[in-house]
Amino acid sequence: MKKFLFCLIIFFLAHPGQILADDDFKVNAAVRYSLNENGETNVVHQIEIKNKKSEVYASDFTLTLDGHDVISPTVLDSSGKKIDFKLESNKEGSLIKVSFNNAVVGKDEIQKFEIKYTNKSLAIKTGEVWEVSIPKLTEEDKFETYDVELVIPKSFGQLAYVSPEPEIQNILEEEINYFFSKEQLTKSGVTIAFGKFQVYSFSITYHLENPVKKTAPFEIAIPPDTAFQKMIYQSIKPSPKDVSIDSDGNWIALYELSPNERLDVKLQGYAQIYAQPRPFPASSQETLNLSTKSTKFWPIKEDEIVSLARIYNTPYKIYDFISKNFEYDYERVKPNAERMGALGAINNPKNALCMEFTDIFVALSRANVIPAREINGFAYTENQRLQPLSLVADVLHAWPEYWDSGRKVWMPVDPTWANTSGGVDYYHNFDMKHITFVIHGASDITPFPPGSYKLGPNPQKDVFVNLSRLPEERFSSPEIKVSFEGKLPWLRTKAKIILANPGPSALYDQEVSILYDSIPVHTEKIIAMPPFNKKAIKIDVPLGFFGYKMPDMISIVLGESVEKVPTHKATVVVANLAIFLLVVFIFVIVILYKMGKIRLK
Repeated sequence: MKKFLFCLIIFFLAHPGQILADDDFKVNAAVRYSLNENGETNVVHQIEIKNKKSEVYASDFTLTLDGHDVISPTVLDSSGKKIDFKLESNKEGSLIKVSFNNAVVGKDEIQKFEIKYTNKSLAIKTGEVWEVSIPKLTEEDKFETYDVELVIPKSFGQLAYVSPEPEIQNILEEEINYFFSKEQLTKSGVTIAFGKFQVYSFSITYHLENPVKKTAPFEIAIPPDTAFQKMIYQSIKPSPKDVSIDSDGNWIALYELSPNERLDVKLQGYAQIYAQPRPFPASSQETLNLSTKSTKFWPIKEDEIVSLARIYNTPYKIYDFISKNFEYDYERVKPNAERMGALGAINNPKNALCMEFTDIFVALSRANVIPAREINGFAYTENQRLQPLSLVADVLHAWPEYWDSGRKVWMPVDPTWANTSGGVDYYHNFDMKHITFVIHGASDITPFPPGSYKLGPNPQKDVFVNLSRLPEERFSSPEIKVSFEGKLPWLRTKAKIILANPGPSALYDQEVSILYDSIPVHTEKIIAMPPFNKKAIKIDVPLGFFGYKMPDMISIVLGESVEKVPTHKATVVVANLAIFLLVVFIFVIVILYKMGKIRLK
């Protein structure tokens, strides 16, 4: 089985700039981004150019907007008169070249003007989520001050995340205003999203083959729940024998294949991705210990790893170091790209893919005894650069998670996208575009992610993901079945109870109670039951003399599901009594026969 792992990258780089000599002028800018309910942005750059010298003045100004689409631009002077300009656009963005009508001469004199235009690409609605991106300021030395105001209509909904935190936030009747400083825009752009969660539909096919001449078990990894995602399964055909949870939290579906059998398993469902972690079972100490071990691709005892780990000893320091010191190698984005691992990536910092960005993070974290692991999954993006690749292969992405001991949750980060996006913060504010398929903690290779289960020399595309809405049917009701073992008279009877989750979603913190005639006799807690999971409980049913201790009714309560099973006690008592009388009758006959009281003819 081959593992196909590619990386989805997002790109966004924009900066304002001007053609001026630094020693001759001071430039102050105030930029207002005002969004309407449809996501269109009215942008106003209010700019002041102050002369530092009496013998020079500004005759023109150029505003560079990489990645911007500029619609209906106008340039006005301080009196409201239009100023001539030229708009030049190319695939990388736009240039607005302003030629001033009047010269402003004299030291400390100020040329004031404003540039207005409409933009339709700064705010994008994907499914249930609005995302707004304000470009990073890349020429900070050109500006004395650079203040940004972002105006968001309240109709965008609940704030999911914002990075960096605004210096000021004003909540008005119909809008919210966020204010950011030059220092904030210099470090990174502004990323802000609105919405509680995002929903995706997915269809995944697994191709299985049993090449041996005997029946054999096969396991496949199906997308699991995490603190940041909830899975809702619409169907899985054929149904697995069982679905279990491994130590890392992967959901493992079990199948049995006959000799030389080929089987295609098709899974369809929905992924609900949250902006903030939801209540979720914490990992055990054993799992956390396994997530600090050294492995082939995470060799934490190597000198290079140990040396770097002494310097970069917190998750954020590690993330920041990786995103700023390694380069994504687009030439390696192809089938069967060889995984270098953490050590190989450190020795080849300009040739990393997402799996190397992830491997370095995991290795350095583990070298600092910080539990960390790799996630393989799908990252949704509308980036056109990688779209052709996704038409011919299952494009997956890799990113790391570290254990936040304070919050007791695995926190995802994406140093790859931080690197390729020009500094967007994927540490403090993880987006809602990452769907976890498998978790690698105990092992750095297995389980294999969806899209890896292929047969033949020309594998087809097996993973399809699209934006969607929550289905109406998304809550599970457990099923309870009861059977009895050992029905011979006077012998103890066992009740076999099968608890099953038929889907579509997992069940958590379920308490199962078994009662004999309303008297509790067994109680246990089930932490998690993924869809299609089965759990068996065997319990002795008391009998007593002639069955008098047997309960009339056995009740099983699991969550809101209740199953009541009659034991048919009266029938058991009568049967036991009848058999007893028959035995006594036979015994009496034998005694009488031996005493000669009766003769057999």
